[in-house]
Amino acid sequence: MISIFFYSLATILVLFFLGYGITHFFLPKKLQLYALWLSPWFTIIFLVFILIILNLLGFTVRQASPIIIGSLLLLNIYVFLKTKGPRVNKEDVIIACFVLVSIFFNLMSLIKYEKFLTTVSLGNNDAVNYAASSDYIIDTLMYKNVALLRQNVLNANANVYDMFHNIYRWGPPIFAAFFQNLFHLQGYQYTYLSQVILYALHIPLVFILLKILYKPTLFSLFSILIFATFNVNLLYILYHNFFGHILFLGLYTFFLIFLFLYFGSNEPAKREVALYDIILGITLAVIYYSYYYGGIFVIGPLAVFVLLRFFLKKFTFDYWPALSKIFIITIITSSIPFFFGANETITRFLKNYTDKNAVIGWQAFRNNVPYPNPFEMMGFYSMHAFEPLPVILAILVSLLVVITILFGLLKSKNRLLLTSFLIVYVFLYYWTSLVQHNFFDYYRAVTYTLPFILVLFTIGLNEFFLIKKKSTTVIAIALISLVLFSAVKLNKRMNQEYVSVNQSFVSLTQLNIKDLGLLNEPMYTEYELIGEIPLWKALWTEYFLHPKKSQKKPQDNSLILLSKPAPRSNPPQILLKSPLIWENKYYVLGRLCNSRECLLDRPENLSGVTMGETTFEDSLLISGWSGKESTSRWSTGKESTLRLVTKEWYTQLAFQAYSLSEPQTISVSIDDTFAGTQPLTTNWSTYTFQIPGGISQGIHTVRFQYTHTYKPSEILKNQDARDLAVNFRWIRFIKT
Repeated sequence: MISIFFYSLATILVLFFLGYGITHFFLPKKLQLYALWLSPWFTIIFLVFILIILNLLGFTVRQASPIIIGSLLLLNIYVFLKTKGPRVNKEDVIIACFVLVSIFFNLMSLIKYEKFLTTVSLGNNDAVNYAASSDYIIDTLMYKNVALLRQNVLNANANVYDMFHNIYRWGPPIFAAFFQNLFHLQGYQYTYLSQVILYALHIPLVFILLKILYKPTLFSLFSILIFATFNVNLLYILYHNFFGHILFLGLYTFFLIFLFLYFGSNEPAKREVALYDIILGITLAVIYYSYYYGGIFVIGPLAVFVLLRFFLKKFTFDYWPALSKIFIITIITSSIPFFFGANETITRFLKNYTDKNAVIGWQAFRNNVPYPNPFEMMGFYSMHAFEPLPVILAILVSLLVVITILFGLLKSKNRLLLTSFLIVYVFLYYWTSLVQHNFFDYYRAVTYTLPFILVLFTIGLNEFFLIKKKSTTVIAIALISLVLFSAVKLNKRMNQEYVSVNQSFVSLTQLNIKDLGLLNEPMYTEYELIGEIPLWKALWTEYFLHPKKSQKKPQDNSLILLSKPAPRSNPPQILLKSPLIWENKYYVLGRLCNSRECLLDRPENLSGVTMGETTFEDSLLISGWSGKESTSRWSTGKESTLRLVTKEWYTQLAFQAYSLSEPQTISVSIDDTFAGTQPLTTNWSTYTFQIPGGISQGIHTVRFQYTHTYKPSEILKNQDARDLAVNFRWIRFIKT
């Protein structure tokens, strides 16, 4: 557990320390007051940008890190000698408390339950992609061994290729790789922790953005910090390990701080390159290197801003020098992801290529009206915990939220530029929900823009507070209570339902293939045998093992790694040859017993199978079967097959089963010989079929065919959408 606190603190200290010099050296004078909280983001942007450039020039993260650290240390010394050092005020102390509370709150699943540094998720599997990518990039160039990556069929390494050569999401893994190299950690240890730190450090930026647009009070300070720290929608993104998304939140808010301050001055009309141009151009480049989908939330509003100034007959060309310099710097430094990202973003948001019905691990927890309304967007009512509010009430409270946001807009600086951003945001909300009906893209758009929207809402709420202090205070307390309640509820759900890279996965590091003399032999996991195990388990098993796979199915004597039974785990029951090659508390490694000779030579009685009890169940079930359950197993589709092994004479096949619904008829064939047909009921019953001519010693294929399949979601009114036919308790050959 100590490692959790140590590396959290170490990451924060390194970010602040390395950013000290570069922040004071490049920060415009108007922002010197906020140097403390901008410094870690200067470090992040500098690290991502320089590490990527150096990697493209032939320096790995391990090679480049000492150069970068040394350079920043020298800059720190220079700045320290020239300045008085950072100043800390009461606001900074309050902000620091919220940052620490955020880190502790979001690491609770590690601190209280896992008790060691690892990665957890509420259901999404993206974490393994980032972990594998950050491990890979420490000692490898992004464009080295591309052909090898393309040929590699491992999920983990295929995703590494996808991360660096398809979607150009370089920022998150190269940022994590820097700290993994510095702390001697692996990706599985650092992936979630790094996101928690980034999430916490974006909170001060939201407050700084508020101060750029408005003169805040103590009321607005606490309001915005609570709203940004505990917004249930942002926490939902964090708990699902959307690393690129989390990094984007901070980068985007950082960009907006400089953009609004820059465009609120007279400097954009100047032709010489200013610090603002460099900072904004490089930050936008890092956005494209890290999460190019967010680019539309920069380019779109700026395009609308130019159009609004034109239609309002304001001198549009005042801003052309600044816009030109920013985009020239961005394009020069990130041309590949910039143009690729522009095309992909348009495709995603306007052409809607995302499957709105896809099961991708981060569905809303409610099916009815999954799109969060403005009241839910603010985090006052969680769509992940409750059914929708009554329509009239939802419209009323959402209208009040919108009015507050618009009131905040009217009381802010740079209203025309703010309006440009709001126009694009509202259009994307409308397009992804009412036109495309796509929850995934709508929720992306909502969570990308939430820091900005929270700032406007807080400004509006503060203005109401200045007009009616008592009534607004009561409303604010109610809203803050709702925000905290929703956040705590989601956090509890995270702690109850999360999946983790637990000790069983980590124990696979004990398996040394080289020492066992198996280095050049393909190894298969249970995923290749049955394909029914959770994807999280399959991906992380491969992450730790990197087993060499074949395009063919495992054959007799193939090397098989199986997990042992454990609480909340139902591994496949497969026959392995004796003796086992290796085992520990969680896994066994052995050779598959699959041939006729091996099966006939087994001491077990393989002439029948009892679901949930037989230790060789999955060796006998061939196709058309759903995942394991406690004492029964469903057939899926209209046909299922199994094999049974006999050493004596049998004349009948019997099984105990029931149908999910009626009508239902089952037809039985044994070794392709038809044995009969019987109707099935929805109650447990035993059915017997005569075997034409009987069967003797050998391996026999039993085929079941069904006239109907049914979905539990339709029959039982649940969320199970499988096509099921019959549930079996046991199947066996019997004698007359």
